[in-house]
Amino acid sequence: TVKWNPTCNAYQPPRAHHCSVNDDCVDKFDHHCPWVGTTIGRRNYRTFCLFVFSTTFLCCYVIFVCAWQIKLKHDEDDEGSNGRVMRALGKAPAAMVIMVFTFIGFWFVAVLSGFHAYLIATNQTTYENFRDGYGWDENPYNRGLVGNCYEVFFAPVQPSRCTQQLQQLQRVLHGLQAHQVTLQQQAQHAQHALAMAQQAMQTQQAMQAWQAQQGRQGQLNP
Repeated sequence: TVKWNPTCNAYQPPRAHHCSVNDDCVDKFDHHCPWVGTTIGRRNYRTFCLFVFSTTFLCCYVIFVCAWQIKLKHDEDDEGSNGRVMRALGKAPAAMVIMVFTFIGFWFVAVLSGFHAYLIATNQTTYENFRDGYGWDENPYNRGLVGNCYEVFFAPVQPSRCTQQLQQLQRVLHGLQAHQVTLQQQAQHAQHALAMAQQAMQTQQAMQAWQAQQGRQGQLNP
């Protein structure tokens, strides 16, 4: 059911929530993410999840490449087995630093990926999970695992209501412009008709004056 939002003075659709940061109502509100600088909702949740999952995969790839680089330096070392690992790390310091830094960041995005994978599987939002904490059976939006994944990754994304309102305003503006053109054309026709009427009146007055002059001459010359 829809609910009244006193902040925006408008009715909200189900699963919508008012974002206090952007000061706007967001359909299927998930959360406001400061890392991407926007509010996550129905229309950009798919992109956000792909961004988080791909970042996790990228961290795994970077850790693997750095570890492989250190392993190559380790295998190339023929100075003996004592201190071989430390010498390999000394020969690839950049790989070691990047691997440690990426490993630390990996846990943040990995936990976030796991959490959103759970939300996708159960068809919940972050806001609903913290506020309501739906179980599998009591979630009214649960469509099953396949249906929930399809809704996030493959379901058609509806156009923005802001875009629809902008299109409506553009149509109204186009109608006003067309009406303005019609009024201008009517005004031009009216001015042309008024000029023709004034010209006809002047011609009539000139004819009356000429006739009066001819009448006076006729009286003077019987």
